[in-house]
Amino acid sequence: MEDDLKSFQSLLLTYSSRRDNYAKIAEQYAGAVQELASRAGMKPLVTFRAKTVESLASKYMRKVSAECDEPADVLLTRFTDLSGVRAIVHTVKDVDRLVDACRRHFDVDEENSVDKDARIESTSFGYRSKHLVLNVADGEAPPSIPTPVRVELQIRTFAQHVWAELYHDIGYKSEFSIPGNWTRDFARISAMLEECDKGFQGIFDELQCIESHLDQYLDTSRLAPLARQLEVLHQVEPENLRVVH
Repeated sequence: MEDDLKSFQSLLLTYSSRRDNYAKIAEQYAGAVQELASRAGMKPLVTFRAKTVESLASKYMRKVSAECDEPADVLLTRFTDLSGVRAIVHTVKDVDRLVDACRRHFDVDEENSVDKDARIESTSFGYRSKHLVLNVADGEAPPSIPTPVRVELQIRTFAQHVWAELYHDIGYKSEFSIPGNWTRDFARISAMLEECDKGFQGIFDELQCIESHLDQYLDTSRLAPLARQLEVLHQVEPENLRVVH
C-alpha cells in the first residue's frame, strides 16, 4: 500500500512540475485549430487548458489499477488529455466540418478518439461531443515531457456545451450517485437542447440559401457594388471560404 501511494505521489509531483509545459502545448494547438476554423469561414470559441493536478488525481483513481507501479514518466504517457483544447461552434454541421478539417491537418490518434454522439442509443439523450486525440509531432513538445505526447480536442456546439458543463459539475464528478429523477431531468434537458441545435441549424441553412441567391432578394442596382466589395475582401482574405461562396 505504501509503495502504491509513493507511485501516486510521484506521478502528481512530476506532472505538477511540468504542467506549464502541457499548457503551452495546448495553447499552440488551440491557435492552430482557430486558424483552421477561420479558413473554413467559422468563428468558434476556442479555449485550452492543462489538466489540473486534482483532476489528474481523480482520473488516476478511477482508471488506473491500485497495484500499478509504473514510473511517473510512463504513467504520464497513458493519459491523452493532459493538454486539452475545446472548440465551441454554432451548428452541428460546423462540428462535422471542423472535425474533417482537423483530420486532414493533424495526425489523429483514431484509436483513442471518440464520437460521443455515436455512443448514444436512438432512444436516449445525453452528452454529445466529438473528441479527437491529436498526436504531437516530434520536436513540438519540450524535452522534459515524456513521449508520446497527445492533445485532446473537444468539438461541440454551444447548446451541447451548456449541457456538458452543468452535467460535468453536478452529475459526472459528483461524490455520490445522483438520484434517478435527476438523471431523467438531465436527459430531458439534453433533448430540449438538441432541438435548439436543430432549430439553429435550420436557420443557418436558410440563411446560406438566401446568401447564395442574393439576386432574387436584392435590387439589381445593389448587386454590382456588393460584388465589387466582396471581390476586394477576397483579395485581402483569399482563404476566407465564406467570401468565396
